[in-house]
Amino acid sequence: MALGIFDRYVLWRVVGVMLATIVMGILLLCMARMLVFMQSGAQFAQEFAQLATLTALFIPHYLGFMLPFALFWGSYVVVRRLSLNSELQPLFASGMSFTRFNKPLLFLGVIVSLINLGMLGWFEPLARYSYREIRFHLESIPPYFAVREGVFMNVGRQTILVESIDADTRTFSKVFLFEQGEDGGSTQITAERGEAVTRGKYITLVLRDGIRSVFEPGAAPYSGRQDSPDLYKFELLALPLTSQTIEFRDIGEDEQELSLVDLYQRASSPPPGTLESEMASELNRKLVIILSSLFLPLLATLCAQANTRGRNVVQGVFSIGFMILYQQLIQFGGLLTDKSGLSPLVTMWPLFGLMVVGTLLLVYLQDRRAGRPSERVAATWFNFRQEFRAWYSPKPRRRAPKRVSQRRPISR
Repeated sequence: MALGIFDRYVLWRVVGVMLATIVMGILLLCMARMLVFMQSGAQFAQEFAQLATLTALFIPHYLGFMLPFALFWGSYVVVRRLSLNSELQPLFASGMSFTRFNKPLLFLGVIVSLINLGMLGWFEPLARYSYREIRFHLESIPPYFAVREGVFMNVGRQTILVESIDADTRTFSKVFLFEQGEDGGSTQITAERGEAVTRGKYITLVLRDGIRSVFEPGAAPYSGRQDSPDLYKFELLALPLTSQTIEFRDIGEDEQELSLVDLYQRASSPPPGTLESEMASELNRKLVIILSSLFLPLLATLCAQANTRGRNVVQGVFSIGFMILYQQLIQFGGLLTDKSGLSPLVTMWPLFGLMVVGTLLLVYLQDRRAGRPSERVAATWFNFRQEFRAWYSPKPRRRAPKRVSQRRPISR
């Protein structure tokens, strides 16, 4: 499809508004997600790198509903600005139809739908699985990394005291470790410094420049005799914290981790613990969101031309509220299918069909009649009632016109 100068001009302006909307929306949502992580009190929330990594994995999910919203808002803002600057009237007066005017916006809607197809169909499930895998490994780290400076901490039979901790490099200084043996003996370790070394999924505590004291089981505790410990001075001592690697489950054991193709192919045979209604809800919800981007530019253009007499803040707020309400109703329909087992043909697709039919009807009226969309709808409804009433109402009889005698003027 060849794009002219006007088409490229409209696309450039709409894409600019879309990018600004997406960036601001993603930043706000990511900041809110970081606050949720920090308020949860999880150990990984104390390190910015891990916190940023987990937050970044939510971006494909946020883009899934930010792309249609940005497309709608970008189209509305640009067309509204063109309308207020009296740039649309010369275009329509020159013979350009409403459908031809929306040609670049429809092209952009197809591009956004394809991007959202890849985002919701493949990237979001993969990112969701990666988030769960990383969080699983972070929460499976031994509790040694939860030690606080200058506070005794009991881990099983061990007691740990660390004077200072560098969380970024995972290094310690002035380490004291005491372990009570099952046979009655005990081990006491003091070290000048230490560090936690991660090799793959194995974690080892490395202590340097310290003394290890081993107390063997001796006489009865009330004998009054103190057993002398065995002292070992070391320069390096490695203590494994994980004896075996920790494996996470395979991808695909949850419907949110399946691609669109997998959701369709496994609709009748869902993973263990997943219901068929959950599979249908996830599949149809994503399809509705993807297909909505094809018609949202038309709807945004119609909303932008509803009142061309002046600036109206309420009109912009109503347009944003309509878009948010539409997305929330889709999410509610998916939740209703998920929990109650109702068919998506009842909970989600009627809303999508109503939006599509209403948009196409208004576009048809825009090309056929002049005036604002509200006036066109009212005029169409009035004409329909008049024609329907004339169909069943009896037609009035026509009376013969009276003949008026024409008198000739009297000539004088």
